[in-house]
Amino acid sequence: KQWYQRRVRAAEQLPKHRENCASRLITCENMCRRIQARFLDDHMIVCPGRIVECETCGEEMKYKYLPAHLNMSCPARHVECESCGNEMKYKQLPEHMHLYCPGRYIECETCGKEMKYKELSVHMFLHEICQTMKLLMIMLLSFAIYYYYFFSKLGYDLPFFIQK
Repeated sequence: KQWYQRRVRAAEQLPKHRENCASRLITCENMCRRIQARFLDDHMIVCPGRIVECETCGEEMKYKYLPAHLNMSCPARHVECESCGNEMKYKQLPEHMHLYCPGRYIECETCGKEMKYKELSVHMFLHEICQTMKLLMIMLLSFAIYYYYFFSKLGYDLPFFIQK
């Protein structure tokens, strides 16, 4: 009789045991796989489906997507400008390339030549030298015309370089 009572009691407790058994298989709350209930806490620490926050931009995503996010799509990841080598956040790169990068290409407003921004100051200096040379040539030519006109009217002999 005791044997039978123990069996009945065990049969009555079986559903409750199945609900609380540490060896029962349960599905991870992130739906990544089935594991024994006793390992759930340890699994949640390393679960690839757990939600994490990106430390650089604050975006939330599954842990398994974090490496790709950090390497390819995080707007706050650090990148190096290919033109000048400066390091900055990815989201700052377009503005840097358009406004600040010394290696960006621009067009000279004077002659239309395309060059790197860092070469512009030397290029503009050459424009100034050319302009100065043109002005000097105009002044010299004006002086020569004046000299020829003035001295020829007064009857003076002209220098050899302004002879008729």
